[in-house]
Amino acid sequence: MVAHTDTHTDTAVGNGVDAVVEKVCSDELPVHSLERELGDCARAVLVRREWLKRQPGVASAEAVGRVPHEGFDYDAVHGACAEMVFGYIPLPVGVAGPLLLNGKTYQVPLATVEGALIASTRRGCKAITAAGGASAAVLSQGMTRAPVIRFPSAIRAAAFAAWMHDPANLAVAQEQFATTTRFGRLTSCRVTVAGRYAYARFVCATGDAMGMNMVSKGVSAVLD
Repeated sequence: MVAHTDTHTDTAVGNGVDAVVEKVCSDELPVHSLERELGDCARAVLVRREWLKRQPGVASAEAVGRVPHEGFDYDAVHGACAEMVFGYIPLPVGVAGPLLLNGKTYQVPLATVEGALIASTRRGCKAITAAGGASAAVLSQGMTRAPVIRFPSAIRAAAFAAWMHDPANLAVAQEQFATTTRFGRLTSCRVTVAGRYAYARFVCATGDAMGMNMVSKGVSAVLD
């Protein structure tokens, strides 16, 4: 990937893009949904860059222009991991290793701008490897949410716990959770009762994401 920057005006602006910029600046076109409105993620980035250069709170148009934008697959991030995109930041990637883990040697890539971080990590990896390597195992995997629900009585709280612990009802909760996400999945729920308070612990699979917001949204849908 090669990072390109511009000094003031993006090269494609002027080829129909400037007219779109005017519509965005006059609120005829929502800046947050340019990808959908234009049907072209790369063009949306060009328009958003020009719009941003005209906004208050921006140090200068040149500052926006120094953020690279060419040579990036914006389709891959749209609707998945970033919004209001106007470029990307390339980071230096170093390697730490060798790391002997579970009998296999790894070279570990690390992207950072913190000086000495990779060097110190590499020394640690080499020390572990020289000592015979490390062993690791995953005991469980999931993101949890633990809401506390107050009921009118202890009996109602106990009834809720019994309901959630029934596998058939868990399946109902899983279906409701799934309506909020394409990637997350409710895997289990355990409830502890203390008086009229029910302490629920929802465990969810989140795919490649850490998924804090995903799980919060899904659990909220289950409780509603």
